[in-house]
Amino acid sequence: MSIADTDLGGLDLREALWPLEAAPAEAASKRCLLCEIGNGHFAVPIEYLRGVEPYATVTPLPQLPAWVVGVTNVRGTVVGVVDLARFLALGDTIAGHGRLLICGAGGRQVALAVAAARNVLDYPPSALLEAAGVTGRVGRYVAALVPTDATAVPLLDLGRLLADDELVRG
Repeated sequence: MSIADTDLGGLDLREALWPLEAAPAEAASKRCLLCEIGNGHFAVPIEYLRGVEPYATVTPLPQLPAWVVGVTNVRGTVVGVVDLARFLALGDTIAGHGRLLICGAGGRQVALAVAAARNVLDYPPSALLEAAGVTGRVGRYVAALVPTDATAVPLLDLGRLLADDELVRG
């Protein structure tokens, strides 16, 4: 007897052999970069990152909010530099130390100064936890908590952060 002769009870043979084809699967994982920002640890979604550079030469500009450090040259493009710790009211990033996260969304590109950018973490979107306890300015920009081996860290909503004019204008 061949498989064609098998009684499938009215079921189409293709449906019996490939039942997962019809159901869209959840993305296996997303990626984030784990960073130190001020006195805390945060996760930054990889999809907004255009690069990670050493926090080196920054040219200061007058009459800008305290968190706008100035501008820097990133591969031939002048980019504004924002001290993310100062913007989020988490302290300051020491000038010339740490990393610049070159981030972009829409037409805006900004270099976010952070104390350190250490590891890339893969996580399934279904593993995200609610961030109800995160308050203050930070709370406006936290999308969820990402579980790690040791704890859970706030996942920044960089889309919202980069779209906010307060970031660059005050």
